Amino acid sequence: MEKIILLFDITGCYFYTCTVLCTAGEDNNLYLFLCTVPDHSGLIMAIALPPVVTGISPIEGVPGTKVTIRGENFGNRPEDLIGLTICGVDCLMTAEWKTSNKIIARSGAGIGKGDIIVTTVQGSRGTSTVQFKGYQETMGPLKESAVWVDETIFLNMAFGRKRPMSPASVLQDDPLGLSVEGNDLKVLEEDLEEMFPGCSGDLTSTKFSPEWFLLENHLSTSFEDLRAGLACLRRKANVGSVIEQLDTLQELKCKFESDIQEYGRNSTQILEKSIIECKEEADKLFEDVLQRKDRADGTRNALNVLHRFRFLLYLPVNIERHIQKGDYDVVINDYARAKSLFGDTQVPLFRRFYSEVEKRIDDLRNVLGEQLTRMPSSLEHQKKIIRNLHHLETPGDPAWQCLSAQHEYILHLLISARDNHLNREMADHDLGSGGGKISGGGGAGGARHATPAAKYNKIMMSSVGEWQATAPVRVLMVEEICEVLSTNFPDMWKLSQAYFGGELLPPTAQVDHFKHPRCKDMILELLHVFSGVMRGAIMPLSLHPDGQNFRNYHVWPEVSLDQITPWLPQVLRHVRGCHNTLLTLDLPNDALDVLKDLIFDLRVHCLTSLFQQTVEHVRSLHTREKWQLEVDDENGGCTHLPHICENVIVECAQLVRETVLETSHHESPLIDHPTVRRDIMTLIHNVIVAFA
Repeated sequence: MEKIILLFDITGCYFYTCTVLCTAGEDNNLYLFLCTVPDHSGLIMAIALPPVVTGISPIEGVPGTKVTIRGENFGNRPEDLIGLTICGVDCLMTAEWKTSNKIIARSGAGIGKGDIIVTTVQGSRGTSTVQFKGYQETMGPLKESAVWVDETIFLNMAFGRKRPMSPASVLQDDPLGLSVEGNDLKVLEEDLEEMFPGCSGDLTSTKFSPEWFLLENHLSTSFEDLRAGLACLRRKANVGSVIEQLDTLQELKCKFESDIQEYGRNSTQILEKSIIECKEEADKLFEDVLQRKDRADGTRNALNVLHRFRFLLYLPVNIERHIQKGDYDVVINDYARAKSLFGDTQVPLFRRFYSEVEKRIDDLRNVLGEQLTRMPSSLEHQKKIIRNLHHLETPGDPAWQCLSAQHEYILHLLISARDNHLNREMADHDLGSGGGKISGGGGAGGARHATPAAKYNKIMMSSVGEWQATAPVRVLMVEEICEVLSTNFPDMWKLSQAYFGGELLPPTAQVDHFKHPRCKDMILELLHVFSGVMRGAIMPLSLHPDGQNFRNYHVWPEVSLDQITPWLPQVLRHVRGCHNTLLTLDLPNDALDVLKDLIFDLRVHCLTSLFQQTVEHVRSLHTREKWQLEVDDENGGCTHLPHICENVIVECAQLVRETVLETSHHESPLIDHPTVRRDIMTLIHNVIVAFA
C-alpha cells in the first residue's frame, strides 16, 4: 500500500490523511482526520462531499472575463483546489480561492454554454447546476487577448455553410491606435510598388513594409500623432516575445525533422534505456537504506499512533478502574467522548478497542441496573443511577423498573413484618403463654383491678425498652408496618411524580401516559395491603367474611379484650402519624380514603373496646365492696363503691375524648355519624346497667 501523509491546517487544527491506516479500499472520498490540538486530540472519520457549483456571475462573456463562482464544498484552504474548468477549458491558473463557498477566476477560450467543474483534494471532481456562455471575439493582430487566438475565423455564409476567412480580410484596428478617418490623401498602389518593389502593406504578410503601411494609411497624420502611435506600439511589447517563441518552435521542429532523417524515428530509445538502467542501479545501491528507512518510518508511525490515540487504547483499563472506585460520572464522560470520536470508525484496530469499551460499558449497565433494584436506597441515589443509565443509552425504561422494584420491596416488607410477628405470636400461643407478651400487655396496668385508663397511662409513662418488652406482638407489628410505610412510601411517590413529570426520561423521550393507571394501581395496592394487615391484627371483624381480604389477612389467633384494649390508643396514634406523613405528599383522594376509612374504623373499635372493658370493670366492682358507710347530711349514708364507679366512668370518658373524639381537620367527628352516636348511647347505658 502506498504511504501518503497529507497535512491539512483548518482553523488552527491539524488533520492528517494517512493511507497507511486507512482501509477504505478504492473509495477515495474517505479520510482519517486527526486533531492534534490539546483537549481535542482524537481520530475523526469523515466523508468529504464532492464540490457543487450553484451560482456564477456573470453568466456570459468573452474569453478572459472575471467570474465569481459560488457553491459548496470548495475545500478548506487554497491548496485543496486542484482543478477548475469552465466550458471544458482549464482555468486553474487564474483561479483564486476565497472561501469554501467562493472562487474567483477568469474564463478561458471556451465557446458556447458549458458547465463549471471544481475539483478538490477531499471531494474529487464535482458537479454544476449552472452554465457559463462564452463568446467568440474577432481579434486583430495587435489586439490584446487573455487567451490564445485561433486565427481561423468561421463566418456563417449563405445557405448555412461555413467557410474559413483570413484574418487580414476582417476589419482590423489600427496598430498605432490612431483614427484613419479623414485621411483622404493616399498614394496610389502603383507608385508604392515602384517605390518598394516586392513589399506589401499587409500586417500579416511576410513582406510587410512599414513605409508602405504609413504612406498608405497615415499620409496626412501629423508627426506628434505618429509619436503617440509609436508609444502605443511600444506598450505591446509581448508581440516580439510571441514572435520569438514562434521562431523557437519552428527551429525546434526543423531540428527534430533533421534528427529523424539522421537517426531514425527511434532515436530516443537509447536515451530512455540508459536512464532506466541508471535508475535500476540507483535502486540497487539504496535498496537496503530505503527498506530500513521504511521500517523506521513504520515504527515511528506506529508509536505516533499509540501516543496520539492513547485515550482509546487505555480506555478499557481506565473504565474498569473507575468502575471499581465508583467514579461512574468519569466513565460516562469518557464513553461519550469515545463514541463521538470512534463510534463510526472503520479502522480495524480502533474497532477492536472500541468493542472492548462497549463490553465494559455493558458490564457497567448491568452493575447500575442491579444497584437500581437493590433496596433500600435513597431517592437521590436512585435518580442519579437512572440518569447514568440514560447517559449510557441503556435499553428499556430504568425509571419504571425502579418504581416496580420499590413497589415490590415495600410490599415484601409489609407481608414479612406480618408473617414474622404472626409466627412469634403463634409460637407463644403454642407454649401456652396466652400469646407471650400479650398476656404481659394485659398486665401492663399493674394490679388486677386496674381500669383501662390506668393501664394506658402506665403504658405512656413507661420507657422505650419497657414498652417494647410489655407490648403485644401485634402492637409491635403495627409500629413496624407504620414505620415501613412512612419511610419508604414517600420516596416511591416522589419517584413516580418525577417519572411522569419527564424528569427521569431522556430529552428525546416522551412520557408514557398508559403507565399512569398501572402506577396508581401499585400505590393503591400498597395502601390496601397496609390496611388489610392492620385490620386482620387489630380488628378482624371489620373484614368482610366473603371477601378476598378476609382469607388473606384473617390469620391471627383470637385474644381476650383485656389484653389488646389498653394498647388501642397507642395503635391509633401510630396510624394517625403515618396518615399525617402521607398527607404531605398530595396523594389522590381514593388513596387517602383507604387510610381515612381505616382510621375511622379504628377509632370506632377503640371507642367500643374501651367502653366494653369499662363495663366489665364496673361489673366486677362489687368484689371490692367493704361496706364501710359514710354518713352525709345531704345524701345520707353510702359506701365508697358509687364514688369508685364514678371515677371509672370519668376516666374512661376522659380517655375516649383525648384519644378518639378529638380529631384533626382531616378526620370527621364520630358524633356526627348516627350509627356511632347510637352505639355510644348504648355503651353508656350498658355501663350504668352494669353498676346497677
